[in-house]
Amino acid sequence: MIPGSLFSIFTVIFFSHVVQTITGFAGSMLALPFLVLFIGLKKAKVLLMFIGIVWSLWILFYDHQFVDWKIVKFVISFMSVGIIIGLFIADQVPLIILLLSMGLIIITFSLSNLIRVSMLREKKIEPLMKMRNFENIALVTASGVIQGMIIMGGPLLVMFANHYITDKRVYRSTLSVIWIVLDFVILLYFFFEGVVNFSILQLSLLCLIPLAFSIVLGNCLYARLNNRTFKIITNLTLLVMGIFIIIRIYV
Repeated sequence: MIPGSLFSIFTVIFFSHVVQTITGFAGSMLALPFLVLFIGLKKAKVLLMFIGIVWSLWILFYDHQFVDWKIVKFVISFMSVGIIIGLFIADQVPLIILLLSMGLIIITFSLSNLIRVSMLREKKIEPLMKMRNFENIALVTASGVIQGMIIMGGPLLVMFANHYITDKRVYRSTLSVIWIVLDFVILLYFFFEGVVNFSILQLSLLCLIPLAFSIVLGNCLYARLNNRTFKIITNLTLLVMGIFIIIRIYV
């Protein structure tokens, strides 16, 4: 790989994972469209899964005591099923329909949540019993399907998490556990497909350099946020993701 391309990849990894470190999501979704230009779709997915696991382990090393294991178990149970479905139907569903529906849902949700947060009283975490209704099971499973197809399931998962987690430390550490499990499932799938090879592993190891700097900077910014500001930034990020998805349909 030529030095200019490597520098571009480093830059993409750095800025996307600064956002990931602050919000607990969005890194892969921000990075994927740019990485595809340099290394292709499948290799970009492998790279993002690999550094995603490292990112999550790094976050958990410091914040493991804040993990909400009830939410982790619920999400992994249904999202894993969705990922398996998504991996096998990746080429069967029209991408335009998928992206349009997803973008509109995310924009609507993030706008309504921003209005709610602007008049915020801190919401309590809902009890687990209320998670197990059809809407939440469908939402989490759908996030898995989209994660398996185009590794863009994060926004739908965050829509679910926003209803049940108010503390920013619980939010980010809980999502980190979920990403470790789900990224590993996808990485294992690509390993058996033969996509994982020495060159992509070598690139992944090199990308740990900008990843480390992104986590340091992201943590500095994250530490300055209270829970209310964290919620606002999370929903603004979701809104940008939704708009980005819609734009991507026509570009």
